[in-house]
Amino acid sequence: MPTWIARFADRHRWLIFGGSLAALCAVYIGIEALYVNRVPLIADEFHGFAHILKLTRETPYRDFVPYKTILGYYFQLIPALFSDSPWWRLLYIKWSTALLTASLLATTAILLRRIYHLRAIVGGLALLMACSTFLERSADLRLDMLTSLCGLLSFVFLLRAQVVWCGLLAGLSFLISQKGVYYIVAGSLAWNVGLFYRFRNRKTWSSSIVYHACVLAVIGTYFAVCSAIASFDAVSQSVFSSGAKNIALQELYAFDWIRVFWVRSWSRNPLFYLLSVLSLGRLFALRDAQHGDFKNLRLLAYGVTMLVVCMWHKQPWPYFLVILLPTLSLLIVDLLSAEIDARGRLSLPLMAAIVVFGVVLPLQRVPVVLARDNNYQRYNVELASALLDKGDTYFAGVAMIASHEQQPPELAWLDHPRGTTIKGWPRDRQRALIERMEAHPPKLLIRNNRFKRLPKLLKKYLADHYKHFYGSVFTYRVLLQEGATDFNIPFKGHYRVSRSKDAPHGEWNNGKKIFFTKGKHTVLPQTSRIWLEFIPEGVDHLLWRKYRASQELFPPDP
Repeated sequence: MPTWIARFADRHRWLIFGGSLAALCAVYIGIEALYVNRVPLIADEFHGFAHILKLTRETPYRDFVPYKTILGYYFQLIPALFSDSPWWRLLYIKWSTALLTASLLATTAILLRRIYHLRAIVGGLALLMACSTFLERSADLRLDMLTSLCGLLSFVFLLRAQVVWCGLLAGLSFLISQKGVYYIVAGSLAWNVGLFYRFRNRKTWSSSIVYHACVLAVIGTYFAVCSAIASFDAVSQSVFSSGAKNIALQELYAFDWIRVFWVRSWSRNPLFYLLSVLSLGRLFALRDAQHGDFKNLRLLAYGVTMLVVCMWHKQPWPYFLVILLPTLSLLIVDLLSAEIDARGRLSLPLMAAIVVFGVVLPLQRVPVVLARDNNYQRYNVELASALLDKGDTYFAGVAMIASHEQQPPELAWLDHPRGTTIKGWPRDRQRALIERMEAHPPKLLIRNNRFKRLPKLLKKYLADHYKHFYGSVFTYRVLLQEGATDFNIPFKGHYRVSRSKDAPHGEWNNGKKIFFTKGKHTVLPQTSRIWLEFIPEGVDHLLWRKYRASQELFPPDP
């Protein structure tokens, strides 16, 4: 590098640092805006939003059992209040998550400026923001990224030896999701690492005590406030529910199948993971136990703990990996800064590797991801919302329309474990469920791949009582068996008569439209099966020929 360039860079290093930071955040936000606007949502995102919207009409722990600890839900509720659209309010949450992520990553970089070289900070941040897994999952409508941001800031304050902030933020991460316990455990081991050596002095003991006291104070305050609203038993059972235990401790999915997400992330971002492992190797080699500050040992203890618990995690879905990736990025910053300390600069081969394998290679995924779009999902959400009146129910096996309840509630969340359980139900239990559905039928179905998890008896009932309308939306129809005289109309409106073509003509000919009021009706005995198909009204402007045929509602990742 020419001398004049080096002098210019040194003289204006803060300006270059700020400009680089702003450029990285702008690129990240730009890519996230494209992803949010185009990438189809996963089923969990709809499910999460249903829990968020419950906060507007019910009190957690008293009226319903929240899926996670609730602090993150309240944050995500704020942007959702700025729209009444059943679709855009979901995207508002995703946009706000992306903006918050960029802001806190920039804050992290600023907080690290007195610990590490500015070039190392920019390099580590660039590798994180180019990581394909991070780009694709950091704006998901889930709580993992918010949890990770609190954990990341806790890690930063650990590096700055600010134990109070480290403990408070670690505790705060747990209030967003129970996965925050990973940061609490990692922080605990990092602050206690000095106790394993001869430096069991007053400072080492006090740091450990203060850290744990801050964590307990945050979590204790949460339990106290929520228990005052509901009860301590209700809060504790929800936070440490069987569902949370199953996710953390049980193999709900075949490990050989689910670990493929680790392999995909490693193969798409090889340099990111390689530098992380090299950083841990360097820290292990140093092990500065002879120094009272234990900086490298704390960094090693934290990084190894996070890597081990995340590798142990039973459900490493792609969105879960954001729990680990920011921690690994700080390990990379430490490695790059050590390289600058040793050489005075980053070597050209390392810089070339970062650009080619750390940034350019992962960004090859961007056009692949953007080849899909979420227009079909948006269409079905808006169409189904327009068809549902106040008090109406629907069935999708996932909370697609958060403003309405699903019927029956036992089938509201058809993930793999739940589907496996339902398929094992005895026929008597299935028939009892069908009788309840006949008494209070959902107005429409939003068919998706989760319907494959239903037992045959329920599939047959749905096929008999629902007819394809548009997209993945199926509308209700009344089935009159041969010889039937009494039938119930659950929804007031016009119905179209449908009968087999070879059936004899009668009072109700094929295609005839009849208006029915809600309630019981009587008809002369019919000589064949008849369907009375509900005709939706007032939605002609939403009937797009492009989406008339049914498509895959939750397409797999490319």
